[in-house]
Amino acid sequence: VHALILRRSSIVLRAERAVIPYDSFVLLNENRRRLDTPGLVGVSRAVKSPATGLLCAIMGQMGAFWGLLALSCAVDASGFLAGLQQRLRTRKAESPSRLAAVVPDDRIVPPGPLPQLYVYDHCPFCVRARIIFGLKKIKHELIWLANDEVDIPTRLVGKKMVPILVWTDPQDPQKITAMPESMDIVRRVDGDAKMGAGGPVLKETGASEEFISAMNEVTAASRRLTRPRFAGSALLPEFSFDAARRTYTERHPLDAPSSYDENFKRSSEYIPQLEKALQKLDPLLHSEEEAVEGGPSYTDVDLFPRLRGCTIVKGVKWPQRVRAYVDKWSEKTDIPLYDRIAF
Repeated sequence: VHALILRRSSIVLRAERAVIPYDSFVLLNENRRRLDTPGLVGVSRAVKSPATGLLCAIMGQMGAFWGLLALSCAVDASGFLAGLQQRLRTRKAESPSRLAAVVPDDRIVPPGPLPQLYVYDHCPFCVRARIIFGLKKIKHELIWLANDEVDIPTRLVGKKMVPILVWTDPQDPQKITAMPESMDIVRRVDGDAKMGAGGPVLKETGASEEFISAMNEVTAASRRLTRPRFAGSALLPEFSFDAARRTYTERHPLDAPSSYDENFKRSSEYIPQLEKALQKLDPLLHSEEEAVEGGPSYTDVDLFPRLRGCTIVKGVKWPQRVRAYVDKWSEKTDIPLYDRIAF
């Protein structure tokens, strides 16, 4: 035996050209009992291994201590290898049950590669594009961009913007479309039968001027509350880096007071203004299912993203109908709200 090398918890036993590695050798019998490996066996079984035979052959030329030490390592090595094989067999047997635990996905898989949607999570225009995929239950790939990412959108559509839909025509795999503009994406996905989800589901029903004015009031009242929270949230993927957060604050300035921190501190002043705007919108909603009469429409595609952003503001008292509408559209479009991370 040339050497008994201890590296952290690993021991390598070198006997002539044979090398026996063992990841958690323990040399004393009482320590061996601490192992959770089920394959620890006695000497009579271990001696059948080639490694043990090699060691026994040279034991006559070794001191009793080193011989017993080598034999102890061989016993442990045999037990370890047997236990490792048993664990591999067990994991292989368990794998079907682990796969069976995956929740079934009832979304429609379009022909060809999945459509790719490049988005920010907080962006209401990105939420518009996500709405149509959710309503039609079309499986797609969401790609989250950092807020300061320039190269990827520029390469796709010529400038920094989101959302961007990248879609391969299943009938012509060489035809790959990169499309910006949220409403253009909505119309394309809703009306293109190649997506495999049937005909259009959105109506062109327009909203009244009173309704549009109420929507705009909600947006105006929410800016000083939502923007500091978006940029300050550690959970939104587009704001994972400091440069991304600084880019957002510089590109989305607020009128005096312009400081995001100052606006956040004055939340108690701004929340009543948002609640007032929501109260004005509440009686104008047709139902929790639709903003205006006639079924899901482009008005819903405009309204839901504005209201979803407000759910990141903790302490807002929502009117009953508006709150029911937000919850219902979150459910039917599979777009989660911010209530659980609101602050």
